[in-house]
Amino acid sequence: MNKLCSAIASAYDAKVDVHYERRYPPTVNDVAQTDFCAEIARGLVGDDNVNTKARPVMGSEDFSFMLQEKPGCYIRMGNGEVGGEGGVVVHNPHYNFNDEALPWGATYWAEIAEKSLPQKA
Repeated sequence: MNKLCSAIASAYDAKVDVHYERRYPPTVNDVAQTDFCAEIARGLVGDDNVNTKARPVMGSEDFSFMLQEKPGCYIRMGNGEVGGEGGVVVHNPHYNFNDEALPWGATYWAEIAEKSLPQKA
């Protein structure tokens, strides 16, 4: 990367010094945990509303540190259609949490807890 930046800078008779730190590891879901979470989500919102093949994104996520310690699954629950109510990414001044998502979001997490805990005989 330093060579590329130096070449661009020299084209403009400038100099550049690049210092890059890798701070966050990639967020990589565990396959078994993804299957488990997707099964629960499908039961709540149907097959057509669950996407286990989302394309990777370049944003950093501190959940990646947790996934290095324990297998898990990072999800994006959905908050609205792009251009519609709540249809912007978080950390955006126009973000507005969709309160209608609370019941199925809470149910999702409750079902994960119920199905993860040991069952009494």
